[in-house]
Amino acid sequence: MSKKAVKKPEAGKTSPRAKPSKAAEAASSEIKNEIVVAKAAPSLEQIRDRAYQIFRTGVNPRDPVADWFQAERELRGDAHI
Repeated sequence: MSKKAVKKPEAGKTSPRAKPSKAAEAASSEIKNEIVVAKAAPSLEQIRDRAYQIFRTGVNPRDPVADWFQAERELRGDAHI
């Protein structure tokens, strides 16, 4: 009978029991933060209503797409006017 091949871990890879590095922990927390942000995104109805309010003010005449994007920015909290 032949011996079974035993794979040695490659350089840079750790075992599942190894403690994650600080960079990995930071990346993990960033992903969790992005998920929270995604859940807090405004609904289409909220964006539609705000875009209509912007349209009524006449800020972007004849450009409903600009109204929509402005409404999205405002509702997400990153308005750069």
